[in-house]
Amino acid sequence: MIRVTGVRFHGVGKAYDFALNDITVNPGDPVVVESVRGLELGFCADSGKEREEDQLILPLRPVLRPATAEDLEIYTENTELEKEAYIIGRDKIREHELKMTLVDVEYLLDRQKIIFFFTADDRIDFRNLVKDLASVFHRRIELRQIGVRDEARMAGGCGICGRELCCSSWLSDFVPVSVKMAKMQSLSMNPAKISGCCGRLMCCLKYEQDQYEEARRIAPRLNSVVETPRGRAVVMQLHLLEEEAVVRLEQDDSDDLFRYSFDELNYDHPPRREQLPICRSAHGGCQGCGARRNPPAGTAAAVPAPPDAALPAAAPAAESDLPAAAAPAAGDRPAQTAARPQPRTRRVGRPQTAGFIPHPVDPADLPQN
Repeated sequence: MIRVTGVRFHGVGKAYDFALNDITVNPGDPVVVESVRGLELGFCADSGKEREEDQLILPLRPVLRPATAEDLEIYTENTELEKEAYIIGRDKIREHELKMTLVDVEYLLDRQKIIFFFTADDRIDFRNLVKDLASVFHRRIELRQIGVRDEARMAGGCGICGRELCCSSWLSDFVPVSVKMAKMQSLSMNPAKISGCCGRLMCCLKYEQDQYEEARRIAPRLNSVVETPRGRAVVMQLHLLEEEAVVRLEQDDSDDLFRYSFDELNYDHPPRREQLPICRSAHGGCQGCGARRNPPAGTAAAVPAPPDAALPAAAPAAESDLPAAAAPAAGDRPAQTAARPQPRTRRVGRPQTAGFIPHPVDPADLPQN
């Protein structure tokens, strides 16, 4: 068991684990640590907890000491120096005509290194810029490229909700967000409405995703038929968080809609995806039968059967049942006893009908040159 604490730098962002040893801290206390970048001043995210070694990324760097008054004074002075370094760095970037945007500048506690954070669309050759900055500051210069999400975290601001950005206030780490979450939550697919200040999908789409998935699991499907206290009805809309559905009665000619909770409806719960059977039909998908398209790992893929195999075999008709016109006339070519298999062809510009089999063509019927 190792006693560790989470340390955040500049008060926001991810909390990194450091070993406390015999040091006692409280949440928010400034401490001095030696990170991979050098000597830094951070703020404790908690008072420390015991954790197993297999839950940590070893080797674990220790907390050197609680920050003293002198450390806090240097930290304040560095904040003022960072503002001046930002202006100088921005002017140098313009002089070198580099396609990069300077986001922030950070001084380490011992002032042995200055880190410039920037964003760029492509790779930038900034070797001459580093030499120019080193000649101005006479310290080690490090340029670090960051993403647009980190840029929004450092710059700060307000979201469309009117509150401070989550990433710059309390969010510790970025989580993957997809358009599928916005569709499940019935949000508009307008990029301007589901994107944050960084231009990416809003992080808050993830907050209620678990509740939406749980409600979707027990909800009826759209356009399905359910039993209501007024009779059979069709599901028109779903309100997942309220666990309610808007339905329209089948026997009613009017367009009146009624709203019921899921408990008031009688329907079959849709199975989960992992409970669906594997599709083994000829069409090879879940559009017709609702099954999964691909078999699970380790299962042999099903060989689709030919379309004729799925049709019932027709019983042979007796000769007396045939009409007189069906009897072959004298001199006619005898009918083929066995049709040769013909390859299926797709005509460009014409849709192919499912299950269509081309009629066999005999070479004798073709015109002779």
